[in-house]
Amino acid sequence: MKIMERELAKRNFALANAIASHRLEGLEPDTQTIEDLKCVVRGEIGIEESLRRVKHRIAIGQISTFLTPKHP
Repeated sequence: MKIMERELAKRNFALANAIASHRLEGLEPDTQTIEDLKCVVRGEIGIEESLRRVKHRIAIGQISTFLTPKHP
């Protein structure tokens, strides 16, 4: 299913705002999670797959939590 340009722009805006909100709180989402969420925005994967990937990275110790403190 092709995502219309307007919908894609709205999704990108929402993702950018969510990431900025976390950063304002002093938290930094890991790089791979951001990439996964960009795939969700583009319709390449579903949010369920994105969550599965995050949980897998946590389970194997690749990341300790979804969000890590930006300034310890």
